[in-house]
Amino acid sequence: MRKHTLITAALIIILFLSNIRSIAQNFYIETSIGGSYNLLPKNIGNNYDFNSYMDGLTKDGDIGNGSFRSGVNYNLSLGYKISNHFSGELGVSYLDGNSKQSNQGSTFYSKWYGQMTCLTSILKYSLKTRLFTPYIKEGIDVKIDGNITHSFQFSSGGSPLGTDFYHTTTYYGGNSIGFLSSIGCDIKLVDNFTTFIEFLIIIQNWEPSHSESSFGGGVVGTGTINYLNNASPYFNYNTNQPSIAPTYNNPFSCWGFNIGVKYNFGKKKGDEKKTE
Repeated sequence: MRKHTLITAALIIILFLSNIRSIAQNFYIETSIGGSYNLLPKNIGNNYDFNSYMDGLTKDGDIGNGSFRSGVNYNLSLGYKISNHFSGELGVSYLDGNSKQSNQGSTFYSKWYGQMTCLTSILKYSLKTRLFTPYIKEGIDVKIDGNITHSFQFSSGGSPLGTDFYHTTTYYGGNSIGFLSSIGCDIKLVDNFTTFIEFLIIIQNWEPSHSESSFGGGVVGTGTINYLNNASPYFNYNTNQPSIAPTYNNPFSCWGFNIGVKYNFGKKKGDEKKTE
């Protein structure tokens, strides 16, 4: 009786391990780097900070239309082959945005740039071929961390404060969900390695919930601003209470491309029989 129990247990373990191996062979991991460019640009530099509170700064802060997502993207994802044509991917992407700046002679300098880390969930459809595998991807892009930094400086005589003045503000918080779509092609290299190139579009905005500022020159100190829907701007001078300002949808849409490498955990070519 004991012998039959041990044999049954051994068969169950072998079956379980073989299933795990079979499932594991459907996984793959990929990493890529790419560039992204302005899409659906909006005004940058005429919505936050002292621009709402101090005369003379509104036009100086405006550096035109753009998107904070223009820059360099780094991506890492784990995928699972559901069928011959469909796969699911879960990954992380990091955006290092380009700086956007404005200079007016020696009296004014303003610079903005954004960073964002997102969790991506993607459904992939592939057209299976021997060497080249075209595909399309559709998914969502969920912000898990990020910030926008703005720094500007007035030289003496150029500032309404009548002296040198510099200011740095960093924006945090708030949720953001974007939608992404891409078209690309996998190109088989050797064994389990594949390279790929894809072209993508991401539609996304972000409303930060608060900002932290530091001041120097004519005004020295720190400050916090909370951003609320339909709020009337109110700036608290010389107090520890946060100021209030209306929310603003910062542009994070882009079009761009990624180039990367994929490793498939399935059997190597020499380990499996060829099938038609």
